[in-house]
Amino acid sequence: MHEELFRNMGPITDGEFITFQYNVNYALNNLGYVRINITTDASGTVFALDTSGNAIDNRLILKMTYVYSHLDDLSGLPVDAYFTLQFDDGSTFGLSEVEHGQFWYWLTGIDPIVIYQYT
Repeated sequence: MHEELFRNMGPITDGEFITFQYNVNYALNNLGYVRINITTDASGTVFALDTSGNAIDNRLILKMTYVYSHLDDLSGLPVDAYFTLQFDDGSTFGLSEVEHGQFWYWLTGIDPIVIYQYT
């Protein structure tokens, strides 16, 4: 099963999205996988959608990518930092450091359930 893929993944320590990283590392160490719920409201009732239009409700994360803020090589313009989650069905969810305050999340399998705003 896909959950086994995360057992050998090292910690995420890039200095951004600190609470999110802590929670993901906690889930990896205690569960061996990460299932996430992402909402557009603090009460956790309106689920965000992935690139396929599916609700991000108890979704297994297969891959996480983080890109630091940087200057674009061609234009020289600044590019905001962002991260992308890839789910087990191949769909993705991306979030920049500019828009992160618009979403909340919690990880399935970690009790008590606490809904965090991305910070």
